[in-house]
Amino acid sequence: NAEYMGNIARNMKKFLQSVAARFSNKQWVGVDKFGNKYYVVQDEDLLRRTVQYADDGDAGRIPPAWDSWLRHSREEAPTPQEMEAEERRLATLAIKVAELKRKDEEMMRKDREMKTIPRSDTTAQGLLRDLKGEKQPDVQGTEPAGKGSEFKPGGWTPSATKR
Repeated sequence: NAEYMGNIARNMKKFLQSVAARFSNKQWVGVDKFGNKYYVVQDEDLLRRTVQYADDGDAGRIPPAWDSWLRHSREEAPTPQEMEAEERRLATLAIKVAELKRKDEEMMRKDREMKTIPRSDTTAQGLLRDLKGEKQPDVQGTEPAGKGSEFKPGGWTPSATKR
């Protein structure tokens, strides 16, 4: 019964809004994909742009082109063709973003794999040798030892190589 009364109230509100619009100085301009309706209202010397939100009344669901029009950042209201082109652009952008995320995840995975390979030479030349699959030169040295005030850094001496 409460649902029935809610429907009556909603329909009555829509009816009264439509009657008021007929007798007001409100001129319909357009509608967006969310069902928001856009109007121009002439108040004496002032021309205002307004929106009548769809049933849910979520002001955060206004397309950027319509928001620009409401704020007078653009002179003309967006056309349906312009809005369709923007939807296609956003769909293409979403596909590109998904592809970039996939590539980034692949690069991160490869980077994690590279970090798990033990290396004795972390210089650029050493990393290049690893990538090429070349043998690392023999390195003689000592490991760091101790903690705190007892810490002794390790040392290393590259073996002699022929040039």
